[in-house]
Amino acid sequence: MKRFITLDLFRGIAALIILMRHSVPLAGFDPYVSYLAVDLFFLISGFVFVPSAGDKLVSGKMDAKGAIINRFIRLYPLYFLSVLLAGLCFFTGAYTSFGITYQPFWQAWLISLTMGPNLTAPMFWFQINGLAWYLFVDIAGVIILSFVYKYLNNIALAVISILSAIVLIWAAYHMNSDGGLDLGYANFNWQFGFCRFGFSFTLGMLLYRVMRNGFFEKQYNKPLIGFALSLILAICLCIQDIDHDTNALISLILTIVVFPILVIAATKIDFGGYLGKVSEFLSNLSYTIYVLQYAIIALFMHQLKVMHIVPHAIAPWAQIGLQIFMIILSYIANKYYDAPVRKWLNAKLKPKKT
Repeated sequence: MKRFITLDLFRGIAALIILMRHSVPLAGFDPYVSYLAVDLFFLISGFVFVPSAGDKLVSGKMDAKGAIINRFIRLYPLYFLSVLLAGLCFFTGAYTSFGITYQPFWQAWLISLTMGPNLTAPMFWFQINGLAWYLFVDIAGVIILSFVYKYLNNIALAVISILSAIVLIWAAYHMNSDGGLDLGYANFNWQFGFCRFGFSFTLGMLLYRVMRNGFFEKQYNKPLIGFALSLILAICLCIQDIDHDTNALISLILTIVVFPILVIAATKIDFGGYLGKVSEFLSNLSYTIYVLQYAIIALFMHQLKVMHIVPHAIAPWAQIGLQIFMIILSYIANKYYDAPVRKWLNAKLKPKKT
């Protein structure tokens, strides 16, 4: 499968900005619009789904079961590690930030092992790892696509994207008290998480299908342009809270217009050297940084509380330290846990070739 190095850089930058979003007191800065990094992830995931799984589903080289197993192996091992880290939060006392008061912690913890929602929760269905709503939507969407993808032509994909966009336009103004598309994580807005998937993931698949006939076959070695595109993305994700209607408008413009344009432009830019190595490195860590951060931030904030340290007093140096720590931890987790576990699961779950 062709690799797009600028998209790799996009993933890494977005993951680090999400980390800052969930540890605002340590940064002294609130990148309000950063939640849209999820929509960017959906868009890129849909884009690469076509060559990695979609084409194989159409040709018969892979069946729905195989595609679902691939997605499970990609997502679950690190998610499981995040649940184990959440258990550590319980034993250290850091779990109080999870806000679980309606049932014993161990019950919520066991439910979280399924990667599914805790339907008994009064509001937030994904408390052990609050970011798991994205994973649930992603894997549920991929399960559905694995069965129907070969029947979806470009017109069908376009219709799904347009209908999802219409729903999101309404939701941005009416379903978030602050305005915008920060939706999908609670029992009162869960359905809009699937709409975000329906628009961005489907559009990503459509873009790849349309552009595969020659558009990105010729790329240009322009590292400065790749860096500039990534800088634009970072600036977009760091836009702060303004007001309800402006927040809604910005979220829609970024999701429906800017992100697709950035992805299209990124497919034309290739580069190597130091920036290329950094891009690939951060891309490989992006999912790990995303999925492990919830428990790590809880442990970090709890330790500061125990030490009677006010987070704002050590910002932004604490944020820099957290970012470095998460990169190191993610590298170790990838190399010594995720890679071996995925190799083992591939051997156990995938049928042996004869």
